[in-house]
Amino acid sequence: MAFIVVGYNQYSKVNPPSLKEALHIVSPKLLPFALSLSGNIADAEDLCQATLLKLIENKDKFLSAEYPLAYAKTILRNGFIDKC
Repeated sequence: MAFIVVGYNQYSKVNPPSLKEALHIVSPKLLPFALSLSGNIADAEDLCQATLLKLIENKDKFLSAEYPLAYAKTILRNGFIDKC
């Protein structure tokens, strides 16, 4: 049985976390990453907000990702690159 490790919680592929749970676990880890890319808090917050919206719009892909945090950071990084 494959497991998704998100934060300190493990979820099986058969019983993945809800969207709310996954966002709650992943979202605090996005701001420091966004800040490291953008260099300022306002842009970092904008990147996080845009990323969370995209994760919600693509919830099936997000929830089925083997590494949801890596998926979210990829979305955030691509958003930063598009903004530059």
